[in-house]
Amino acid sequence: MTMPGAPPSARPATGAKAPGPSIWAVVTCMGRLEFLRKTAPTVLAEREIKYCLVDYSCPERSGPWMRDHFAAAFSEGRAAIVTEPGKKHFEKSRAQNLGARLAIERGADYLCFLDVDTLVKPGFGWVVAGLAGPDRFLIAGQRPDKTDVSCLMGFNLMPAAVFIRTGGYDEGMVGWGGEDIEMRLRLHIKEGLAYTRVPLDMLDFIDHKDELRHRYHNIPFALAGRRNLQRALQRVTEWTAGRQLHDLGTEARALTCWLPRRRPDPRRPRAPGARPT
Repeated sequence: MTMPGAPPSARPATGAKAPGPSIWAVVTCMGRLEFLRKTAPTVLAEREIKYCLVDYSCPERSGPWMRDHFAAAFSEGRAAIVTEPGKKHFEKSRAQNLGARLAIERGADYLCFLDVDTLVKPGFGWVVAGLAGPDRFLIAGQRPDKTDVSCLMGFNLMPAAVFIRTGGYDEGMVGWGGEDIEMRLRLHIKEGLAYTRVPLDMLDFIDHKDELRHRYHNIPFALAGRRNLQRALQRVTEWTAGRQLHDLGTEARALTCWLPRRRPDPRRPRAPGARPT
């Protein structure tokens, strides 16, 4: 796939030096080496993308595995590793911030956050390099029915300068779940960035059982997600001087697939036969 208006020959040949901005993927791993084995090659195959792995006390030693299997990428300056030792529970916001800081030190113009179970398709790097801009962030496309693919909510490509300005992912989030939505909302509502959706045919994911989602959590995953989402929605009211996400435009509301339904106003009578919301 090539960008609209660009002939197929415009894409650099394999092995050629990629022009354009410096884009670093940030991927975190704690006990997901089996996924990393499958997804890291798809990202590093894209010459427009560099790769920063966060080995977050990974019991499977994902960092050493990465260095052993992608020695050429390290020697070319296209790969880096951050190791966070001594942790028993996965804190995704902290892990992503660690990776982002190193990527920025290495000269990243844009940060591309990817979950370790996210696969990218050939041409992904060329597409996102063409779509990226200082006034926008990129997220995954939607299905034809305008619904999000929940397993791709973690993908977020943003300008490094804006990441620095925001202070990074909210480390007050518990475990993981909801931090990606909070960042989307912050970029759009607080920082004023537009967003562009990357076509779904550029992304895929490794399906897996919920057991992996509960591993390395100090509280149940579902509870952490609910708490984090409520924290994100509270932030919205702070950024908008009391307005709720329900009351904002459709562009803002479309940034979360977990939005709880609006509670009915007890002062407003319900029409006869109407179903409760």
